[in-house]
Amino acid sequence: MPLHARTLRIGRRALAAALLLAGSCLAAPLAAQLPADSLHAALTGRWRGSLTYRDYRDPTRRVTLPTLLGVTSAPAGGVRLVYTYDDGPGKTVYDTTVVFARTPVAPGGSIRWGAEADTATVL
Repeated sequence: MPLHARTLRIGRRALAAALLLAGSCLAAPLAAQLPADSLHAALTGRWRGSLTYRDYRDPTRRVTLPTLLGVTSAPAGGVRLVYTYDDGPGKTVYDTTVVFARTPVAPGGSIRWGAEADTATVL
């Protein structure tokens, strides 16, 4: 699978929120023009980018790690996000998240997902 030539400079939760928001925003206005699987099809593949987070030892610094993201369809209309990044010498980390957009969300509404009940607001 080819790597997309785009750079991801957002965190995993922000990406999950963006996927949900995009699906929610596109669902209503484009329903007649856009097949249900189009968003999944557009996102499916392998992406190369970076994971940036606040340095735990010095909160004024940021740490950036090269990151690969694999996006595949999951059962029940979900999207599976598999992150792979190097977290130090000889330490490769794999993180898998499955995101479900259960119902379209109107602007101003909120979306909850994950075990920690993460929330995003639709603008």
